[in-house]
Amino acid sequence: MEKVYTRQQLNFSHEVNLKEHFELFSNKVNFINDFSLEESEQDEEIFNLMGIKLKQDTKDLLKDTCSFEHLAESTLKTIPNDKKGMKKLHDSSLKHIPLEAKSLETIKNLEANVITKNRSVKEYTDFYVNGLKYRSQVEIDDTNFRHLENLKENDEILLFIRIYAPFRYIPGFKTSWIPRFSHEIIVSGSNTVQDFCKKILCPSDENVSYDISENPDNLQPTKGKYKSCLIFIHDTLYHNAKDSNYVDYSEVVMEFSKNLNYGVGPFKKELMDNVLFKDLKLKLGYPYMYQHQGDCEHLFTISDIRLIHSSDSLCSEDYPRFACASNKITRRCMMCGTKEACYIVRNCDRIPSDPAYMCEICFKSYLYIDGKKVGNFKAYVYFESSYVC
Repeated sequence: MEKVYTRQQLNFSHEVNLKEHFELFSNKVNFINDFSLEESEQDEEIFNLMGIKLKQDTKDLLKDTCSFEHLAESTLKTIPNDKKGMKKLHDSSLKHIPLEAKSLETIKNLEANVITKNRSVKEYTDFYVNGLKYRSQVEIDDTNFRHLENLKENDEILLFIRIYAPFRYIPGFKTSWIPRFSHEIIVSGSNTVQDFCKKILCPSDENVSYDISENPDNLQPTKGKYKSCLIFIHDTLYHNAKDSNYVDYSEVVMEFSKNLNYGVGPFKKELMDNVLFKDLKLKLGYPYMYQHQGDCEHLFTISDIRLIHSSDSLCSEDYPRFACASNKITRRCMMCGTKEACYIVRNCDRIPSDPAYMCEICFKSYLYIDGKKVGNFKAYVYFESSYVC
């Protein structure tokens, strides 16, 4: 696939063998954290990890310069709630900047946006908040932090995987579609590819592809009917076609890759429940693919990999888990305007708009009496991944 998506087009890492890389790194980290070692031995190992060779007097100088004793507790400043206080705070932040720092882009940007008397507190806050990289995401904490702590610090790896909304592609047409972030999942090295696959959220899994107006309480989501899926990572297609009840999506791709004119492949295929994440070879930042429900395709990337530490849940049952999700504005109910829409109503003579998006309370209280349908209309389930989380 590197022939299709090159390093010049995308910013991704070299291939990483997770098992080899993190076993070596974990041993080194545990050696440094071994408190039975002399302080000089710990320092020497840190310099070895940094990959630099210095004279002893240079090491001593560096150690003294980076000592925690030089850290001073600064006075925490709260954001004032008036223009005068905001102006004073901003001016004080520019007062003691060294001349050597004036060439930094951060300082140039700060000086270029000096607060004037006409800029309100809200404008000031919006200016900086809107510049935050992850402002469109909301954190999700679905860990139970159970009392069972069967994982040890630095002995397990965590992978942060960013899932994007379904990829829209029409054969024969070029598209300028930019992948839209949906949610992020944290998996451990001991999770299987199938564990990760089951955690991915998509509205098409919860959708019901038929008119439910006659019986809105008896729903059969498509996820329960069409369970087949496919994960592509690095050079391997991971499928879940264990028996005749599943469709093996990988067969079509394997056949497609045999044509050398397309410049893709060769690929391998494997059952996803047999593979642990810590046994994979992959590239950080490279777009991989998740396919389900026939032709619903999601891109996903591994954005970060690190060792587990004490601030994480040390219970293996908490993984995989959600880390964050897009906080995009969901479609609201057209009647109450406060709750998220979860039904689409069509061809209804009692509602002026067609289609109409309605929440559950408005849908059942306006279109049903004692559970019986009122009038003629069609209704369909409506989901958005932002509140499926």
